[in-house]
Amino acid sequence: MLTTTGMEEGTAKDATKAVKLYDALAALGEPTVAAMVAAYYAHGEGVALNVHEAERRLAAIGDPSNSTYLFSDEYYATEKSLGDDYLNGRGVARDVQKALALYEQGAEGGNNEAAVEAGLMYVKGDVAFQ
Repeated sequence: MLTTTGMEEGTAKDATKAVKLYDALAALGEPTVAAMVAAYYAHGEGVALNVHEAERRLAAIGDPSNSTYLFSDEYYATEKSLGDDYLNGRGVARDVQKALALYEQGAEGGNNEAAVEAGLMYVKGDVAFQ
């Protein structure tokens, strides 16, 4: 049973434990939490940075515009984070075209940060160099 005791006294931050708990819920088919777990892999928080695992987990969710997926924001934010990983070669080989594709997908889903990053790539000419 949940109580307010933990909130009053505080709970130590433990991203590793959070990922384990979220992962168990994601395994039950909760897509919002599955996207959160993908984000943890994309950021390397609570688990080792693993871009490919983050991508696999997003792909397993399916179409985020599906009516059963109520909170697609996390999905599109994770696409933006993966775009950052590819653009900067963080945990994966640098791939400007893949970064742009992820940013554009995130932007199409309504993620403003992804839209800004995609726009900046065009403004700076990053895309033309590939």
